[in-house]
Amino acid sequence: MILSYIIKVTCISGLLFGYYHCFLRNKRYHQYNRWFMLGSVLLSVVLPVLHIPINDFGSLGRQTPATQLLRVSAGAWEEPVTIVPGGRMFSRYLEWPNLLWLLYSFGVVLFLVALVRSLLYLRRISRAYPYERMEDIKLYQTTEPAAPFSFFRKIFWNRDLDLLSAGGKQIFRHEWFHVRQRHSFDILFLELLGVIYWFNPFLYLFKRELKAIHEFLADAYAASEENHYAYAELLVETSLRQRHAIVNPFFHNQIKRRITMITQLQRRRNNYLGRIMILPLLFILFCAFATRIHHEQPPVPTGKNITVVIDAGHGGMDAGAIAPNGAREKDITLSIAKKIQRLAPTYHVNVVLTRDRDELPGNSDNIEAGLKYRTNLVAQTKADLFLSIHVMADPSSPAANGFDIYIPGSQSPVHEKSIRFGSVLSTAIRKDYQVAPDLKQRDQPGIWILRAATVPSVLVECGYISNEKDLAYISADQNQEQIAKDMLEGIVQFSRNSMVFVNENGPAPSVDTGGGNRLDMINPRDIKSMSVLKDKGTVTIQLVSGDSVVLKNVKFYNNDSASAGPSHLTIAAMEAQFPGGFKAWSDYLFKNLKYPDAAVQKK
Repeated sequence: MILSYIIKVTCISGLLFGYYHCFLRNKRYHQYNRWFMLGSVLLSVVLPVLHIPINDFGSLGRQTPATQLLRVSAGAWEEPVTIVPGGRMFSRYLEWPNLLWLLYSFGVVLFLVALVRSLLYLRRISRAYPYERMEDIKLYQTTEPAAPFSFFRKIFWNRDLDLLSAGGKQIFRHEWFHVRQRHSFDILFLELLGVIYWFNPFLYLFKRELKAIHEFLADAYAASEENHYAYAELLVETSLRQRHAIVNPFFHNQIKRRITMITQLQRRRNNYLGRIMILPLLFILFCAFATRIHHEQPPVPTGKNITVVIDAGHGGMDAGAIAPNGAREKDITLSIAKKIQRLAPTYHVNVVLTRDRDELPGNSDNIEAGLKYRTNLVAQTKADLFLSIHVMADPSSPAANGFDIYIPGSQSPVHEKSIRFGSVLSTAIRKDYQVAPDLKQRDQPGIWILRAATVPSVLVECGYISNEKDLAYISADQNQEQIAKDMLEGIVQFSRNSMVFVNENGPAPSVDTGGGNRLDMINPRDIKSMSVLKDKGTVTIQLVSGDSVVLKNVKFYNNDSASAGPSHLTIAAMEAQFPGGFKAWSDYLFKNLKYPDAAVQKK
């Protein structure tokens, strides 16, 4: 967010200026201070936008957490419509984000006008007075009250000041040093930054100190061949106020500090400790403002790339939901979808977008054709999964917030797999933002893209665009990237078929039966063994992959009990068989079993 960036810029510049004030101000290493000033201002505006990723190595050894299969409830999602904020249009522009932008723009215009006026003033006096060349420098003889001063390769001299006098020579040497050291570049650079970052109070302090450092450097050069006490006396006698901000005038109101620096010319002291102290400060600033710690585990290949159709909801003529500040659902969903596509290769995921620009999917002429294009694209690309991204809006309830996940209805052939897919996505996303505790579905009339699903499919509503908190979260670029990463992690986990599913409140949910244990969600070929703890009501299924499925609160049917109720878990008793039957089992034993030699020797 812009506000977060402004706060970071101000904090960084404040800390750097505080260091300067404590360790460097009024010290004699002026060239070092000059570059420190320029570097500090540049660092304060660049550091907040840097993104240096650092892995959380403590998380690398963690196992994949258990994923709870979520219950399914009825949802109220409707087919794409445009929700336009009601009320007075004028009131939308009086909200505080727009007012802040208006205030910022006014400041930019104000400071830009001031800078342009100063530049036009210099251009006007350059044309109004004659000049003579001294090597590559133009010397103007003027009657300007602020003269003498310099700007780039121009020195504006006061006609009333004798250039050949002792004092005139010292003053000329002073201005000549400004030109040779290109001090005008420094000042113009800070003035341009001041137009953009006028809100930063420390920038004005940096500009003031940099101009003082320029004067210290020029004074040291001007007094180097003369009596420095005489030069200090010259400053006191002819001191005038500074008139223009972007020039280097000889006289200005830092006279006391300049005289102090001049009289200290013979007292050289090296304060290395003060300069070295910048190193721990820079380390702290980079850690606090430029680094980002990633807690997620690195992506694990699944053996083959997964093909996923990512649907950026709405597009083109169909804007979707529109926030009070004018943000449109179709833009937010497209931004998240593109980030998923950009990050997908790292996760060994092949992403196919239903649209990659502001248009209806397939560049369709109407919304209905766009919906059909989405479902046809799954078959054309032979996709493994389908993920549709949307944003909700409820102007009548601005407090409603959080993500919602929709799955195909109970009659869909991919209903059960979509429950697993939605549960995994919910687990991946909720570590970063609020997600509804249940999955949602609509049977009648249903959601077209889910009703026509032929592969595990979910529709993720990424918050409420009508809620300020949700809108701020999903609008931020770094948060959209985190949402993309969470979704990709969920896709990878689901496709690996190695999740651990735990039913905390009973077995896997099923809408059509009111919630019954569904072992058909596990491929029998993936089962290695099963253990039953009847006294604790727990069944643990060991998978070939090494993971486990734990069913808790299981009620077992007891044939000896007259009061036994219906079973909540039906497990068909199957005799264990070696692949290929008894003959194959015998061949395996004769081939692989060898009687131990030690046992033979001991008879």
